[in-house]
Amino acid sequence: EAGSWYPSTVKLDTKSKSEGKASVTNNLSAEQALRENSFRFVPVSPLDLTGGKELRFDMYVSDPALLAQRTSWAVRLSSSSRGTDDYIQWTLADFGTLKEGWNSVTLDDAKTSGDFQLSSVEAFYMLAEEASFEEGELVMVKLDNIRVSGASSGDKDDDSSHGGSPDTGVAAPVLPAALAVAT
Repeated sequence: EAGSWYPSTVKLDTKSKSEGKASVTNNLSAEQALRENSFRFVPVSPLDLTGGKELRFDMYVSDPALLAQRTSWAVRLSSSSRGTDDYIQWTLADFGTLKEGWNSVTLDDAKTSGDFQLSSVEAFYMLAEEASFEEGELVMVKLDNIRVSGASSGDKDDDSSHGGSPDTGVAAPVLPAALAVAT
């Protein structure tokens, strides 16, 4: 087992993906608690991403304007599985202009908190730090092809199109076989 996706609202989607056989999806809304309006992957053992230069992923957004208006959205790599200490973080503003549908996102300069170590990544988070959806509003978000360029355990050539796990399409340098455990 490579690890697990949380919360239980995160589902496997084999129909809409950017690479491989599946993506993970979550519907962000007022009907869900704040912690459910997120994605979290915790590997079985810490990942060594020493030398990593950029976090890259594909992100599907059904309504980018509503996502920006209603959430304070962040992405974290954490040396703590709880994600509250020892992390690097980017905000939605760092993503660039998102369009409806699939977007390729590349993040480099990040805010660091605590004693984050690329050699011991215990969790990947994409979370709404705040959300103010009104009743009936919904934003569908999907993630696929998550990877770190230049990481010692992964892609030395910074090739953003390299393949991932043979069963899932999630890039091996960050989330090996991550989607396989979401089923």
